[in-house]
Amino acid sequence: DIALQLNKDNYISKMEEILSDNNTYEIINKDPTNKLTSDLRSLLVRWKGKKFIDDSTYRRLLTTDGIIPKAYGLTKIHKQGNPLRIIVSSINSQLYYFSLFLHNKYYLCHPRFQQNNFINAINIFLSNSYPLEFIFSSIQKRIKFHIDSNNRTVSKRSLRTSEMKILRSTVGKTRRDRVRNDNIRQQCNIQDIVRWGRERRRNWNQHISRMNRDRLVKIARDGKPKGSRLPGRPPKRCRDSWTSVSQEDKTKGLT
Repeated sequence: DIALQLNKDNYISKMEEILSDNNTYEIINKDPTNKLTSDLRSLLVRWKGKKFIDDSTYRRLLTTDGIIPKAYGLTKIHKQGNPLRIIVSSINSQLYYFSLFLHNKYYLCHPRFQQNNFINAINIFLSNSYPLEFIFSSIQKRIKFHIDSNNRTVSKRSLRTSEMKILRSTVGKTRRDRVRNDNIRQQCNIQDIVRWGRERRRNWNQHISRMNRDRLVKIARDGKPKGSRLPGRPPKRCRDSWTSVSQEDKTKGLT
């Protein structure tokens, strides 16, 4: 870590210069905090009524005393002139816990992204001399935890309605403005969430279909921690090896 001392007036002038870009940032007329809180409450009430979330999740996601996300400038010490990089902190904002909840729901939706994450995690474990049994057992437990904890189903209509409600609040529009959903998505530069989820599901199915059966068996065998079978308990015989087992029994005179 590096501690960098800055002149306050110089820092403020750099931040004002960055935020004065009208092509990137827009000045709003009023504080959207109350509108976001109201829309979030109505959305969570509807989800709770349809049993998508329980009471504890409802209370955890609803934030009535949140603050507006704050931006600060992080100095780029490796560049000439030490320009600032805008960092937006959404901690304790109205949508912080809600966005974290949605992120956890889509944890395994992008196979390529998660594959790269697991490869990086394995490399970090190996560089720190962790045993292979610990690495595979840890990754298995993490995947199983996220699959089991996020095993809920939301209808496409409710998902799209929730998406548009949040996007309208973001751009300061309501249903009374009669703006097409595609126009709002284009303004926010975002894809339809249902179409996005369908594409992620199709990519995942294609990824699974490309993995032949031998590879799946190898992954299951390599990822299984040793010593999981109790002493004295006979191993289970696979259906595929039944022929070889029968031939072995014949040679021993068991059949």
